[in-house]
Amino acid sequence: MRVFVVAAVFILFNCTALKAQDSISFSYDEFISIVRLNHPLVEQASNAVKAANADLLKSKGAFDPKFEHESNNKRFNDKNYYQLSNSAVKIPTWFGIEVKGGYEQNRGDYISGEHQTPGSGLWYGGISVPIGKNLFIDERRKMLKQAQTLREQSELDQRIIMSDLILSASESYWNWYRAHRLYTINILGVNLAEERLQAVRVSAEIGENAQIDTLEATLMRDYRKLELEQSKAEAQYYKAIMEVYLWGPGNVPLELNDSVKPKIVSITPSIYHNISADSTVWISKYDYKLEYLAIEERFRKEMLKPQIDLVYNPLLQPTGNGFVPFSASNMKFGISASMPIFLRKERGDLASVRIKQSNATLDKTVKRLELNNKIEGVRTICLNLEQQYLIQKDVINSSKKMRDAELLKFDIGESSLFLVNSREMKYLESLLKEVELVSKLNIYKAQYNWLITE
Repeated sequence: MRVFVVAAVFILFNCTALKAQDSISFSYDEFISIVRLNHPLVEQASNAVKAANADLLKSKGAFDPKFEHESNNKRFNDKNYYQLSNSAVKIPTWFGIEVKGGYEQNRGDYISGEHQTPGSGLWYGGISVPIGKNLFIDERRKMLKQAQTLREQSELDQRIIMSDLILSASESYWNWYRAHRLYTINILGVNLAEERLQAVRVSAEIGENAQIDTLEATLMRDYRKLELEQSKAEAQYYKAIMEVYLWGPGNVPLELNDSVKPKIVSITPSIYHNISADSTVWISKYDYKLEYLAIEERFRKEMLKPQIDLVYNPLLQPTGNGFVPFSASNMKFGISASMPIFLRKERGDLASVRIKQSNATLDKTVKRLELNNKIEGVRTICLNLEQQYLIQKDVINSSKKMRDAELLKFDIGESSLFLVNSREMKYLESLLKEVELVSKLNIYKAQYNWLITE
């Protein structure tokens, strides 16, 4: 709610309340708050997690109990050849064992011996146990484990999407800040040149200055007007780029009112921790990929084993008073075994997974070195820019004093308009340089924060 109020106050379409004021400052923190709250990519990042949760739920469905019923009947020439009925419930377990229980009742004049049951039918229950392939891991357990890994990775991807969004939004804001501040400084330059032109014209009319000074002052004013128009176009361009990141509730794009300007900031020394790349999301992403492939490798190794399944079902005959006493000899028992002779498909699948693991490990090693170097490089640049900013503040103070002193000498006839313009240009250039440093430093700070995203 607090951020929405900020958006309502600072970013509106044709807001008369804002037009009534000269300007409204729009800070970087307020801008990022709006981006975090309403940008469509934020919702997309959240949807990625929801999609992973849906896939996880789907993989868990492989372990859901299953009810089965099969009924077959044949009648011909008023004869009941057979009437087969079998209902069962299957319960898969995490350990690969499948529990099954059901009721079978078969009747008919021509029923085969294997299908014959007592008139009251037979209750049965039992288990199916893999003792070769699928004992430690099977397709269902592999898919569930991988879905759990992807679910955790989706939260990581959500942070990556947000980090990418904040980085690009930050760059757009600080580019707008630089362009708008340059435009403001150029307005100052034009105003100073216009004031001097008027003063020189008056002095020339009364003979205190040469007429050539009027021409020089006019040229300087026109030159600065040209720079002003250029900076105005650039400010409007970067404003439009920044507005791409401004959205209101309901995916409504917002526009900055003409009276909104960036809030002027000053630089204070910051602490840049020497973060290791291993703690960042960029390396964690490879860790999840390797974890996913490790599950796949384990499954492919399991596929090299022979398929051997044991099935045991004890049988119980219902009676009017309950069941016939249980006997261990009343049961169905079976064993099935199979195995490819050459295992070429299975060995090929395993080799393919191991190649992917090797490539992912190499990518992780390269990425770690790249990130560590970038983190250190950007940290060094930030520290250097902060030192430049402190020096530039002294340059601004000194150049302003020099300009004021030269203007005073000009007013008493001990200097020339050329020297005044030169001093003033140095002063304006120092202001422009400060803005460039502020913008550049904050962009590098955004890149540093992006690199160390955890």
